[in-house]
Amino acid sequence: MNAAVVTAILDEIHPGHALTDDTLRKLHHVFRNVSGAALQLVDGRAVRRFTTSPAGRTCYAVDASSRGTAVYHCFGGYCSCPAFLYSVVQRRESPLCKHQLAAALAVRLGTVIDVEIADAEWAERVLDVRMNAFGRHHPDVGQTLHQMGKVSLELGHAEAARQHLDAALVVFRATKLIDEQTAQTAAQWTLAALARALYALD
Repeated sequence: MNAAVVTAILDEIHPGHALTDDTLRKLHHVFRNVSGAALQLVDGRAVRRFTTSPAGRTCYAVDASSRGTAVYHCFGGYCSCPAFLYSVVQRRESPLCKHQLAAALAVRLGTVIDVEIADAEWAERVLDVRMNAFGRHHPDVGQTLHQMGKVSLELGHAEAARQHLDAALVVFRATKLIDEQTAQTAAQWTLAALARALYALD
């Protein structure tokens, strides 16, 4: 399904206006049963939009069902639910999973619940999603930990930086993303950076 077609259908929806029968038919034609499940989530106010401060990044937390038994995160064209990998990526049964569609509909209908969170909390959420998706010892997890360590250093949070950077090195070593000599050099750089951060706190 062409992404432009999906966007065109969603762009027919305006805040404060009920969905027309024509739009509902188009949603069902493109998304099949996913559209009904997504609309149930929207009606149940199950979509929250997290905006980080101060960076201004955005992601969506969507309840797994209208009963709110679990929460999945949607950002950057990705959803952490199992159906996204199976139905959207592998089998291409639908352009979006029900959580992605629910987020898009909630934004356009004006029913999304806005929540502001700190950048550090955003990073923890992304890390949790990637660990669940790829496992603890995956390059993407290592890169996320490394970035979290760098941000913690810039903020002067020395202990958090040490934990994140040490964890990143463990992943890099396990995946052989870097050789042992590079890992040792990185560890020395980490100690030096932490020393500077600690000195700045005195």
